[in-house]
Amino acid sequence: MFPAGKRPSVQGVSVLRRYERELLEVLGKGRSALHILQRGGGAATADESLRAAQMALQVANDILAQMELEVRTCEGDEDERAAADTLMDTCRQLVARYRRELGTTRSTALRAQLLGNGHGASSAVPLLNGEAAAAAAAADGEPGADAATVSRGQRRQMTDASTKLLKASRQLQDSKRVLTETEHLGADILMDLEAQGQTLEKSRDRLQGTDGRLQTGRGLISAMERTERARRLLYIGLIGVAILVLAVVLGRHFWPASKPAAVSAAPGTLQNHTKP
Repeated sequence: MFPAGKRPSVQGVSVLRRYERELLEVLGKGRSALHILQRGGGAATADESLRAAQMALQVANDILAQMELEVRTCEGDEDERAAADTLMDTCRQLVARYRRELGTTRSTALRAQLLGNGHGASSAVPLLNGEAAAAAAAADGEPGADAATVSRGQRRQMTDASTKLLKASRQLQDSKRVLTETEHLGADILMDLEAQGQTLEKSRDRLQGTDGRLQTGRGLISAMERTERARRLLYIGLIGVAILVLAVVLGRHFWPASKPAAVSAAPGTLQNHTKP
């Protein structure tokens, strides 16, 4: 019942309801004209009633075509789709019933006209003009139905053309929306790239500052190492000097005491040797 990928929306169902009310109003006016035609009257009155009934059928077909177009171009869920489906079936049945009533009334009027003319009596039913005869023949299934068929074919073609235009317009809108979204996405990407560039510049500045501080720290460490080496050399020198002084002191303490003892023993020896 519905084209693939198309479903009526809530808004579409409300539009269909409005079309249904218009259709019922038009069909009511058409039935009023049919009642006037059935009661009979003057030729002008009957002809006017017939034209009004035919116009009501044409307007009803146009409304039905608009409803079908609305269904094709709307979207919705399964419940809304079922509601629109039921509504469309009801409207089609109403139009079909009115078409049958119109055809029956035309046929009755035509037969009454023929019977009245055959008996030589004046009839209140008007002579059917070419348009009315073609419509009556359409109701009876005669060749005159080609005009109505052509009209329906033209309406169908117009409906298909309108559907194609709506599809093309929707595709164009979708393309425009995609282009706009692409532009926005590109602008966002550019902004992100600019922010990342600024972040990289700040990181580079921080790295340069860190490198400078590392160089300063490396210089301080080198100076501390040199100071530590000098301090160690100083300690080693002091220890060496202390050892040297200690050795000198010890040497002077022990070495000079043994040498005078040897000198004092020598004179005694000489004295012993000089005695008789």
